Amino acid sequence: MSKIGAVDTHHHLWDLGVSHYDWLHPSDDGGPFPDFEKICRDYTVVDYREDMDGEHIAKSVHIQAEHDPENPVRETAWLQAIADAPHSGGFPHGIAPGADLSRPAPGALLEARASYSNVRGIRQILNQQATSPSGESASDALSSRAAQLSDPEWLRQFALLRRFGLSFDLQLFAWQQEEAKALLRHDEIQVVLNHTLMPFDRSEEGLASWRQGLVFFAGYPPVKLKISGPGQVPCGR
Repeated sequence: MSKIGAVDTHHHLWDLGVSHYDWLHPSDDGGPFPDFEKICRDYTVVDYREDMDGEHIAKSVHIQAEHDPENPVRETAWLQAIADAPHSGGFPHGIAPGADLSRPAPGALLEARASYSNVRGIRQILNQQATSPSGESASDALSSRAAQLSDPEWLRQFALLRRFGLSFDLQLFAWQQEEAKALLRHDEIQVVLNHTLMPFDRSEEGLASWRQGLVFFAGYPPVKLKISGPGQVPCGR
């Protein structure tokens, strides 16, 4: 019996010689993930397909990797060229590039993204460095972010996603659920929760907050959950 092909809904590619990622460099202070220095190298579609060989991955979705914000479309153009190349097998079949909706002229920014055939949505990371339910510092993926969820202007720009038929990959911690209510009022926009709602605080209090967050977001039909990310933080943390 042949296995049904799966869709990898969250992966990254990077070529450090082509694109620029401020965060993707090891330092004496360590990094945001365990063994961080191991990923500070080129990771191409060839590497990805070799790693996925035997996993029956039929299609994939590339999620923005915090590319240089001063040249935000370059990563999208690079990924579309990869997908269009014969050797890629069409990977990545979907692209969710980065877009900072707080920047000037977000409509033009979204239009530029939507012009690429494989773009399906965008991501802007919104999880913040904060005090976790257990009272310890929370482990976020790439450092703190501005509190866009409470900014009326940012929320107005968020509504533009409907015009371009784009979804929104929402990366935040479970305890930010109240702040997310304003965003979730736009029930015509597909929202995709990243990294299983980020259960990075593995204390009893942290996991209780995470479970409550899952219940909260399950009450909103436009929200989907991606099962990814828990391995970023060891279970003992």
